[in-house]
Formats: sequence, C-alpha cells, structure tokens
Amino acid sequence: MAIEPVSSRASLDQVKDSLFTLNCSDFIETVAPKVNDSAIKSEIKHFIVLINNRSFYGIVSVAKMNSKLEELRAHDLEKAAAIQQNMLKKNSNTKKFPFDVCIWNRMANAVGGDYYIAKELCEDHYLIGSFDVSGKNVSAALLTVTLGTIFSTLTCQDSSKLSAGQLVIMLDNFLKEIVPVGNFITGAICYVDYKARTLSVYNCGHTNVLAYLKDDSGHGRVATLEPTLPPFGMGAVADAISGEKKGAYKMPLKNGLQIDLYSDGFTDMQSDDGERYDEARTKAFFGELFKTDVYSAEKEIEKTVNSWIGHALLPDDITVMNIRF
Repeated sequence: MAIEPVSSRASLDQVKDSLFTLNCSDFIETVAPKVNDSAIKSEIKHFIVLINNRSFYGIVSVAKMNSKLEELRAHDLEKAAAIQQNMLKKNSNTKKFPFDVCIWNRMANAVGGDYYIAKELCEDHYLIGSFDVSGKNVSAALLTVTLGTIFSTLTCQDSSKLSAGQLVIMLDNFLKEIVPVGNFITGAICYVDYKARTLSVYNCGHTNVLAYLKDDSGHGRVATLEPTLPPFGMGAVADAISGEKKGAYKMPLKNGLQIDLYSDGFTDMQSDDGERYDEARTKAFFGELFKTDVYSAEKEIEKTVNSWIGHALLPDDITVMNIRF
C-alpha cells in the first residue's frame, strides 16, 4: 500500500494500492529503484509498511529513504577513498631512496583511476611508475587496488632475478585476466638498477615521459620518451617487445638526470573558460620544473594546477612524478 500525507479526517479514498510488495530484509539499494519508479508513476510520496510477524505498521517517506541511501553511499565512498589513499601511501614511501622522488596527486572524485608506485623491489633495484585506468570512479578504483595488490605481492617475494622486461610482461599477462574487455591501463614504468647505475623506462600507452639532463656545455636538454608499447591488460606487451624490437628506453644514471611522469589529467585540466592546458603548456611547465630545487617541486605543481583550473571542476585525476638523480 502507499499513501499521500493526509489530515486526521482524511478518508481511505486517498490511499492508493501499491503495485508491488517489498521484502523488508532486502538491501535499500535493491528496494530503491522499485520505490522511486512507483513514486514517479503514481505520484506517491509515502509508503505504508507492514511486517506481519511483528505486527509493525508505519509510514515511510520516499524522500527520507533516498536521503538515507545517499548517506550510506557517501559513507562507503569515504571508506573506499581512505583505503585507496592508504594503499598509495604505503606504495610510495621514498624516504630511504638514494635519489629523490616527488609525487603529487589529486583525484577528480572521492576515488579515482590514477595509480602510482615508488618501491624498492630488492636491494638496489627500484620501481617507480605512473598508471591511468580507463574509466572513472569506483570501477576504475577497483583496478587500481588490483595494481596495488600485484606490487605488494612482488615485494613479499624474491624479485632479485626479475628483470625489468619480465616484470612488465608479467604485469600485462596478469592484468589480461582481470581487466574487462574494452578496458585497459596505460602505464609508464621506470626501473632503476642503482648498483649498475642504469635506468630503463617502459612506456605502455601512457603520456610522454620527459627526461632532462644538462650537456657538457651546461645547457639543459629534454628528451621526449613517447609510448612504444601497448597499454596493460590486453596481453600484447610481450609480442610488441619481441616482434618489433621495441621495449625500454635505456640510459645510464648520471648526476642531474631528471625523469617526469604524469597522467593525462594534467594536460586535460581546464580553466574557468574551458580552455585546455594542452601539450605545449605541459612541456613548458616541466621545462621550468627542471630548474627548481627538489624541495620546491611539489609546491610548483600544486600552484600550477590551482592557478589554471581556478574554480572549474577537475575533469580527470592528476598525477605528477618528478624523479631526480
């Protein structure tokens, strides 16, 4: 049964028959669509609720039901956001690294699809990576948790004999079994062998990676490391590496070398007027960031993002990583 709010003298003619019966033990998420659909079609604002076994009888407001549902959803998102941020924090503790890593991240919503990692896999071997999951919100965040789980498992095993190429292929093969058809994960991975003083960069469908180093004359030079491999989750990385002889950008570790990773949310951020930040401004920004000291990098990134977007909504998650040797 359903009822509109009526006075104490209202007749039963004002009571409307409900077209369905609900099980009071059902979750509110299951009940809400039926209730709201009936409320719209029959212009009903309140429902009479009856539980036979306990003889309970009352009137439930559709508005209050929806308010409670939003409250529960908001609480769940808060918990999900806390879990995601805690995972990111544990996978990006660089205090004991022999080089500097600055990480700046802002999610467009409570949970997001950007993921980053900076971990020591084994003695003198470090993994720094930026990933961007296709999709938004909760569905994308679930895949970032999967990424976090994979890397956490790696650190619990002996990874000393795992080469950078093997790691990238293994990650792609694992994600192929998890990522739904039509989805993918772009990623840029920096594998540092600090003892051998070498750096390998694998760009799997991600935004351009920028490498900066001063030449012998003291002038800064920037190399753009474009994606040479397909995104993760499609099971195509191994074939791409072996078939086309494309794989990592390899370079020696030299003092002053800087590497920048960023998600496309940085280039896609928009001003109050809807103007996109774009590739040209992005490259110019990193050109200036290279000149700053390591302690100012995070502030410069935040200042740039805040000044550009102003009061506009953030259309996508933003992650920026600045690595300095």
